[in-house]
Amino acid sequence: EGIEEYKYFWSREVDFKELFKQEYLSSTFDFIIQNYIEEDKQQKFKEFLEIIQNFHYAIVGRFAVSLWTNGSKTLSLEDFSIKILPSQEIEITNTLKDKGFRLRKRNIFLNTPWVVFEKEGKGFDVLIAQKEWDIIGIKEADKFNYKGIIIKVIPIEYLIVSKLYIGRTRDIRDVAILLRSGKIDFQTVRNTVKRFIPSELDGLENLIEYAKQFDTKDINKLFEKLQQEERERQEFIELINELREALHKSLEEEENNKENEESD
Repeated sequence: EGIEEYKYFWSREVDFKELFKQEYLSSTFDFIIQNYIEEDKQQKFKEFLEIIQNFHYAIVGRFAVSLWTNGSKTLSLEDFSIKILPSQEIEITNTLKDKGFRLRKRNIFLNTPWVVFEKEGKGFDVLIAQKEWDIIGIKEADKFNYKGIIIKVIPIEYLIVSKLYIGRTRDIRDVAILLRSGKIDFQTVRNTVKRFIPSELDGLENLIEYAKQFDTKDINKLFEKLQQEERERQEFIELINELREALHKSLEEEENNKENEESD
């Protein structure tokens, strides 16, 4: 009998890599909750997660980056956001309203509809997926169990595509950190980027080199410097625009004064 049980165990297709990933995500999620989310907000967070678990969704953005990088990013509940399938927007809206959440505001970010649901002062960002990679990422979301709740996060390769597409300095830094995490092989990322945004392949190769050569601390330092330069450049542009506007106004006033003198 013992031999038969042994044969049965090893005849099953056990995906140990998948089990390890689920355990990693669950333990990292718990670390994030315990260390970054204020205790008085944890219950509402859990309630929201319980409500949405039966929908097709995926955690995205800063929260997803931290989840894939051992909780490396300091977070607050305001950093939590999900994307859902367009076909479920009405259903999830009605479900949340039935559970006491109210629609606080509606906006658009990079052509992506974005709504905020609130209950007792706690807001949750819900974005409606528009891009093909987001829709596929939601359908192929990595799932794990956290205290009886099924949590879903965007697969790392689709998160990288989204970050490359947005293209802000902080998003590019996130890509470098994700590549450095060891949670994804570079060829999978190359193939996914090539499929959706091939114009970003050269930039991706540079980031892969950064990930190979620098640790996360050095990557953060490098991009902090780039962000500072970007801010200084933006401030310079704003100063030039202000001077140009002041000069234009001064010339207009001078022209008006000249016309008034001539009319007198």
